[in-house]
Amino acid sequence: MNSRLAHDAAASGDGDAGRRRLSLTAFLLRPRTPPLAILGRTFSSLAATFAWRNGVLVALGPEAADGIRDDDTIVLVTLSKDVGAPGWQHFIEDSFGLAGFSTPVGRSMGAMVLCAVTDPADGTRRWVVWTFGSGSRALRKGVIDPRFGLLVALNRIVGDVGEEELTTGRLRQFHYQQFGAYRQRTSHRAARDTPLQGFRFDQHTDLLAGAGGPRADEDGYVYGSRQIRIREDLRGPEDLLRLAEEAIDDYRRGAYESAFSFIDDYVLVDDDVTIAKLRTELFADVVVGNDNVDAFVPDDLVDVEDERAIHYVLFPREQAWNASRINLTLGGISLMVRDADESALDWTLRFCDADKTVVAEATILECLSGDITLGDDRYLASDGSFFLVRKEFIELVDDEISQLERTTLELPCYQGRTEREWNESVVRAKPDDFVLVDGTFVRLPGETPFEPADLIHVSGTLVHAKRKGRSSALSYLFTQARQSCQLLSQASEACVQLREIAADAAGSSDLRDRLVEALKALDARPADLGIVLAILGDWRDRDLVNVPFLAKLELIEGVRDIALYGFKPAVALVDLCR
Repeated sequence: MNSRLAHDAAASGDGDAGRRRLSLTAFLLRPRTPPLAILGRTFSSLAATFAWRNGVLVALGPEAADGIRDDDTIVLVTLSKDVGAPGWQHFIEDSFGLAGFSTPVGRSMGAMVLCAVTDPADGTRRWVVWTFGSGSRALRKGVIDPRFGLLVALNRIVGDVGEEELTTGRLRQFHYQQFGAYRQRTSHRAARDTPLQGFRFDQHTDLLAGAGGPRADEDGYVYGSRQIRIREDLRGPEDLLRLAEEAIDDYRRGAYESAFSFIDDYVLVDDDVTIAKLRTELFADVVVGNDNVDAFVPDDLVDVEDERAIHYVLFPREQAWNASRINLTLGGISLMVRDADESALDWTLRFCDADKTVVAEATILECLSGDITLGDDRYLASDGSFFLVRKEFIELVDDEISQLERTTLELPCYQGRTEREWNESVVRAKPDDFVLVDGTFVRLPGETPFEPADLIHVSGTLVHAKRKGRSSALSYLFTQARQSCQLLSQASEACVQLREIAADAAGSSDLRDRLVEALKALDARPADLGIVLAILGDWRDRDLVNVPFLAKLELIEGVRDIALYGFKPAVALVDLCR
């Protein structure tokens, strides 16, 4: 009997006694992770630990980290903490004079059940952790296998059919991470079963973070990210152990590969020697603030709908009552660790809600995104894990990058200053060929104002310029150009305003007339005007293949979109003046 039928039977009184239908969440610990080293420092003092032995719960004392025996297969960790009423209750009580509305101090409860399983890949002992209540928040991100839930979910959704099954549409949820100008996690939900191609997802530039849908065996719904989420009928702890064994078996199946092989373009690094080298390289980049590293608050510390959302960031030794930092930047982290060694990557950052209550924590490593090269291999650091980028994928990207069109416009060299100063130098050097429109916006009803370009050439070519820097900065250039092309191709009013902007910026009537005439091409579909992405920096003995890997992915996607909007994209590598 599958779980859905069992639930129906239980509801009608015919099911097994004591069976409960529960929503379950499970994580897989990394290899060789001690089961009692999974809690963050904030939560360790709130925990009580027990072993489930022959149907009896045995308490393990505070110094009982070694109290788990080799034959223990189920371990229980409970969490309990006093909490006050949330801020909104005090607001209602105080603002409306509704005495007694705020709830008295209560208890925040959580639990984790650790189940020992055998990994089919190598026969080693691994731990699957089922979390309840606030238990998932207490887990240290660094001890979690980041691909476990996703692979389990995909294998269960695909079943044994593979791509043919996915073509009929079995997905309901799709979550992915974008590394562009505005790093974000994007979520899509579908009201019905949907095929992979029905979601707005780029297999080359987006990192799949989660997926959900009905199981191929019709045994309920499954969602997977770092964790798996399922609904099951449970009678006792042994059912959790059985489900954990099924999950590790599904984790190691390769059924997903026929439809989702692209997720293996980024492969988790689990070799300790390689991880140690990557940590060394990453820390060195952080200390000097290199362009290949960025800092972010991890996306999934607190659910978006959680009323206790992250508001403040606490560095080590800072007191919550004095919290004031609302942004996490690479510069701030660089200053914090400049006199430390590599172990600083494991320092804990805490995150508070608007009431300055600590609601989550993460290590510095878990708050970094990096692009690292070791020898001939390329790696990405993301959310506390390192991923090896598949060589065939890198070769594919570099081949596409090398074929991008280069502009034929003659542009002056870069003097190492701001983009605005370089734009001004172009107009000074070629006043009969260019006008400066940097900082001038097109404003359309119902749309966010946008910059159509930084420079306009007399041929009608629009030039967008950005200094070579970290991936997010370059991605902003590509995003700006893409947005401009989209609105110019769709809104005639935008084309009218751009011609007016160009005419106002022209220094002579002759240049004005030539610009207005050239920009009449915007009224055609396609406009077929040139778009130049000018990247300013030191290009001596370097080329586009040397920019950060994530920026290359964004560049490829940006060029594709610009061409789809009916423009002719080209790249300019503007070198330093020598």
